Amino acid sequence: MKDDFKNRDYLRQQDATARELRRRTGFAGISGPLVDCQEKMMLDFRKSSAIKHAGDKGTVREGVLRDFLVKERYLPQRFAVSEGSSHIVATSGATSGQMDLVIYDVFNAPRLLTMNSVQYFPVEAVYGVISVKSNLDSTNTIQDGLGNVASFKSLQPVNAAPAIRLRGETTRGFGVLFAYEASLKWQTLCETIKTWQVANSPAVWPNLVVILDQGLLVQLTPKSKGRQQSVISSEDISALTEPELMGMPGDDYTLLHFYLTLMDLLTPIRLPPVPMRRYTQLPRYFEGHSIEFPWGSFVEVRTCAKHGEYLFNFAIGAADKIIAACAAEGLRDGGEIHDVSPPGSEGPVISGVTGTQGPTR
Repeated sequence: MKDDFKNRDYLRQQDATARELRRRTGFAGISGPLVDCQEKMMLDFRKSSAIKHAGDKGTVREGVLRDFLVKERYLPQRFAVSEGSSHIVATSGATSGQMDLVIYDVFNAPRLLTMNSVQYFPVEAVYGVISVKSNLDSTNTIQDGLGNVASFKSLQPVNAAPAIRLRGETTRGFGVLFAYEASLKWQTLCETIKTWQVANSPAVWPNLVVILDQGLLVQLTPKSKGRQQSVISSEDISALTEPELMGMPGDDYTLLHFYLTLMDLLTPIRLPPVPMRRYTQLPRYFEGHSIEFPWGSFVEVRTCAKHGEYLFNFAIGAADKIIAACAAEGLRDGGEIHDVSPPGSEGPVISGVTGTQGPTR
């Protein structure tokens, strides 16, 4: 008997037998049904291998996860999940990468643009995103998924910090990296993620990494702070000072653990209202700067004798240099620097252009 308990297959069989016996007594909780869902999802995932076109295969596998959340009705109806190619936009003009699954407020989320299967959502109406990968089999695959999550988490919603806030309430969106399989060993997987985290701000780290046929990875508080604890909220993760991950093997219960953690992430979020007027015409977003033209098209539109009309643009690094130069001169906005030009120039160096961190060109 002692040797039997060392056998993983034996333990799984005993667990399956117990689930079946419980089922005969009536409803005994969601763990059994979610184990069945996970088995079906993995079966559908493997069936999709017959699809040769990479884009079609990816769409089907995103749909498998979406069907669990939506068609199986495990998400409350106020949480909707996007279909097709989705992007998220902030009032700064910054836009996320293409998102696989966007969880948004179905009652209060206007779509800024919908054309066929392409849609744009305001960041204020988005709870979180899930980047879906078939297999975490390389550094590039992991970095691509983490980068996609980061492109959403870097967006700043308006009114992200309300004046009155309940204890424990959050308004920061979350990001999950979800994969069906991982060819990389757990240690290699953790080290690859931690290397990426060292190069990026904790504000954009993933809230959760899921490998459906293996388990979960969650963020940990640093060892230097005493007893380590797992953290999942974006606020808690943003406060971390060093990357540390904990693996949670899940086997047949990975989907259950993922679902419960997802609900823990969703439940406390309180989204701000969508400031639709600020989405009427978005500022230009360049190298981390939000750039507005107070004099509108009179400044933004230029004319080239050879190529005709074009939108005013910036050289790489120009915005930072202009912000630093203006700060050194004590200039605060475009009105103070309008038509400032060096001798012999053909026009103003800076002409009524302001940025979120100071005047920019």
